[in-house]
Amino acid sequence: MIVDKGKDLPQKEPYANPSLSKLQFSFSQTGGNRMEAHYPGRTGPDADKPVGLLEWDKKSGEIMKVGTHPDFARTGLATVLMSQARAHSAASQDPNKPMKGQRSLFRLPARGVKPVVAPEHSTVRTAAGDKWAHAVGGHIPPLATAGRRQR
Repeated sequence: MIVDKGKDLPQKEPYANPSLSKLQFSFSQTGGNRMEAHYPGRTGPDADKPVGLLEWDKKSGEIMKVGTHPDFARTGLATVLMSQARAHSAASQDPNKPMKGQRSLFRLPARGVKPVVAPEHSTVRTAAGDKWAHAVGGHIPPLATAGRRQR
């Protein structure tokens, strides 16, 4: 169960797809917040590149980008990235709270480090992004109509 702004949100088993069980995750704050998924043992020219990523604004939490490698499309990877990002945010709020069941490459922030804002769905979403937002749950703002184009 994920807690988001005081609400308990249902969470699907993130590793229901066996191909996702080997994933390793990394978090960075270059520009915005970024959670990446890496698949160890990949070979070829793209072996060191992430197989998925989730980027969100440092201040507002608005999701700016979600992407997966074509080999991992429709496997639930974006949902796992959201779960990891939410867990990292929750852990940054309380560094003493263990990240139970979360296998990651990132370390928890030291005391005194600014907490990470949790990712929030944007008002600008593609049709696929809107469907994903409803599947993942959390606060889903209405799609923007006037003043902002839907991507």
